[in-house]
Amino acid sequence: MATALVDRAVELGAQIGITPTTLISLVSPLLSIPCCFLLRGIASPAYRHLCAALTGLLLALYAFGPTIWGHYAVLVAFTYAAMALHRRRCGFITLVGTFAYLLACHIIYASGKARKDQGIDFAGTLMMVTLKLTSSAFDYQDGMYLVDADLPTPQRGTHRHLKTLPSVSQYMGYIFCGGLHLTGPFFELRPYLDWAENRGVWSHDARKAPFAIPLLVALAWATASGFIHLVLKPQLNLPLVTDPKRFYAIPYLHRWGHVIISTYAVRCKIYFVWTVAEASMIASGLGFSGWVPANKAAAPTQESGRSNSSETAAVNAAVKSTVITTTAWQQERSVLRKSLVQKKAPHGVLGDSVAGNAAKVCDAGKRAAKSPLRKNGGVTIANDENEAPEFGSKKSYSNGFLTACEETKDDVALAKENGTVTAATEQAKVAEVAQAPLVASWERAKNINIAGVELAKAFNAYAKNWNVSVGLWLRTYIYERTIPVGQKPGVFSLLLTVGVSAIWHGIYIGDFMFAFSGAFLIMGSRVIYRYQRTIPQSQRVWATIVQALHCLYSFAGLNYIAMGFIVLTAEDTLTVYRGLNFVGNLLPVVVLGGSWALRRVHALLHATSSSSKKARSSSAVSSSKSQRVIAAELATKQPEQQVVQLLQPVMVHAKVE
Repeated sequence: MATALVDRAVELGAQIGITPTTLISLVSPLLSIPCCFLLRGIASPAYRHLCAALTGLLLALYAFGPTIWGHYAVLVAFTYAAMALHRRRCGFITLVGTFAYLLACHIIYASGKARKDQGIDFAGTLMMVTLKLTSSAFDYQDGMYLVDADLPTPQRGTHRHLKTLPSVSQYMGYIFCGGLHLTGPFFELRPYLDWAENRGVWSHDARKAPFAIPLLVALAWATASGFIHLVLKPQLNLPLVTDPKRFYAIPYLHRWGHVIISTYAVRCKIYFVWTVAEASMIASGLGFSGWVPANKAAAPTQESGRSNSSETAAVNAAVKSTVITTTAWQQERSVLRKSLVQKKAPHGVLGDSVAGNAAKVCDAGKRAAKSPLRKNGGVTIANDENEAPEFGSKKSYSNGFLTACEETKDDVALAKENGTVTAATEQAKVAEVAQAPLVASWERAKNINIAGVELAKAFNAYAKNWNVSVGLWLRTYIYERTIPVGQKPGVFSLLLTVGVSAIWHGIYIGDFMFAFSGAFLIMGSRVIYRYQRTIPQSQRVWATIVQALHCLYSFAGLNYIAMGFIVLTAEDTLTVYRGLNFVGNLLPVVVLGGSWALRRVHALLHATSSSSKKARSSSAVSSSKSQRVIAAELATKQPEQQVVQLLQPVMVHAKVE
């Protein structure tokens, strides 16, 4: 019976153009939904860990064969040994070792070939396992710097740090949880342990979150995305776009049409895989992030599952906190660093009252307490997605590479300068957040915000809404750890993060061109966005035109660079880019170069204006001084001599004529 069903599925897949290997690889994530739903009903933490590991391993065996177990064994054993033997450096050791092994697998097994042929191979699951292994090692490494008893009561048990080495069953359950390691999304070890052992928002006495509607919504997105992919798949003509003679013979706009259809078809396939994984997370309950205000602008999840005055005050403090002076921030950083040397977390920085110290934690704990990667990976304070309600909205700080604290303060400060934010609007915002009812949040389950990607108004939105969990990993474990203490993020941190992302995806030049071209498009998008914020509200027509151009810039850039991710090889990538006249590479160059030139011209004009003002001021002073000297000389002479002296210039002029 089972064999007949498999044969029938393979026959159906052949009719719609899906190879048996790809079909099996797509069925495995679908099977993870009932497996994860069964995990929800297991009450015993020990049995839940065991079942989570077994279901994940069996699904991987079904999808990729017994070879995959050998790769898992090497990676997991190496990481667990590093954590057990060298806690102080285990994060860095794991990062280097697992990425080296992953890169070797990319090279040996040519992982990109399956992706180019619109198939799936085991490299994808190794990529997800690598993220879990490195994050758990860094969390265990960071845990040695903080003692739970030294933390204020509202924040105990909410950090991602691991104080003790997890058991083998806990670790295996986390890595292979219900098959979620096959396609993602990435999540950290601490939330998994809380879920498996019924703690925090999953405790027996906590308010239970309804999951039927979010599960159906995720399945609806998956169904729609899969259907659109099947419709567009016959139009996915990669041999055409990679053949210079045929591709260049097509009119320019038609080339763009082929590129847009190709990238959209691939995106829909990825949407399908990730929304199925989201449904699995929701079915298990692990995707539940807590209770948040219904207003989208409200603060993030609440650990307790019920609202109270301290949480509301924390939300209000988050809205009110804008710009913290450099001196105050440096003082908080200094206190925090001194306390961390003593392996203690000061109540004055982490906050006896969450509300009273929200701004301090935002600056000192979230940005300043990051040591460079070479210094043990630094210490991450209050940096989890279901903790520290003072950090702003969950969505804003969990996605992308930049911290929400910096972006929010920058936006509010500039808005205040332009007069678009007043005290009244701030008070109204606080009241709106405080009065908003609480709803269940399933943000941890989301790896993609389809509407945010397809309706993006800026290129930065793609980084924030696409592959959200990997963006969280890159920001937390690479980007923020490479920022020098006391300094703002620079280009080096961004490019290094992009480079790590490219290596994680594979060894093909197309991956690197996709990643680094995207980094420059992000820089250009930031320039355009900063200009947009300076446009007065009275110039709505011009603001609309600029926004439309920004959307066109983002849309063209996304479809342009995505072809490198699809065709992979350097030759094919350059063929497509050349056929599109390198638009995606030239656009950020023009924007960044134009911005630099305008700044230089503005500085030159400002300097010239200052020089001319200074010259006029000096001339006026000299003229005034001369007049005072003449007046003093005249005062010492007789009246007739004064008349002669005053008429002397006229007499000389008449003589010359």
